Amino acid sequence: MSRSLRLRPTGARKVTEEFNSVINSKVEYRRKNSSRWAFI
Repeated sequence: MSRSLRLRPTGARKVTEEFNSVINSKVEYRRKNSSRWAFI
């Protein structure tokens, strides 16, 4: 039962949203670091 629930599109959407949010946070962190290095 739990496996079928995980394979549902709604669950997949939540996973993709969380994955995208993590990637976005990493990209923003890299941009901040790159800007700091640029100022130096």
